[in-house]
Amino acid sequence: MERVGRLSWSFVGFALAIILLVAAIAAVQELVVPLVVAGFSAVVFAPVVDFFARHRIP
Repeated sequence: MERVGRLSWSFVGFALAIILLVAAIAAVQELVVPLVVAGFSAVVFAPVVDFFARHRIP
C-alpha cells in the first residue's frame, strides 16, 4: 500500500510541475514578444535616427 501512495503523490507532484511550467511559459510569453518587437524596431530604425541626427532634423 505504501508503494501505491508514493506513486500517487509522485503523479500529483508531476502534474503540478507541468501546470507550473505551462503557467510560467504563458507569463513569459506576454513579456518576451513586446521586447523582441522593440529590439527589432530599434535595430531597423537606428539608421533613420542617425540620418535625422546628422541633418539636424528634429
